[in-house]
Amino acid sequence: MVWGTVSPVITTWVESRVESKTIQTLETRVDSLIRAHDALRKENQTLREQKNSLTAERATLIEKLELAGARVEAMVAQLKFMETGSLDGES
Repeated sequence: MVWGTVSPVITTWVESRVESKTIQTLETRVDSLIRAHDALRKENQTLREQKNSLTAERATLIEKLELAGARVEAMVAQLKFMETGSLDGES
C-alpha cells in the first residue's frame, strides 16, 4: 500500500461505520420526535377537553347570569310598583 492511497476495503469499512453512526443518530432523532409528537398530541387532547368543559361551564354561567338579571329587574319593577302604589294610597 502506498501512502496517500486508501484501500477500497478500508474505505468501505469507514463508510459503513459513518453510515451506521449516521443511521443511529437519525434513529435517535426520529425516536425523540415521535415521543415529542405523542406528548404534544396527548396535551392537545387534554386542552381540547378542557376547552369543551370550560365552554359548557361558560354557557351555564351566562344562563344563570341572565336569569339573575331578569330576577333583579322583576324585583326592581315590583319595588317601584309597591312604592308608587303606597304613595298613591297616602295622598
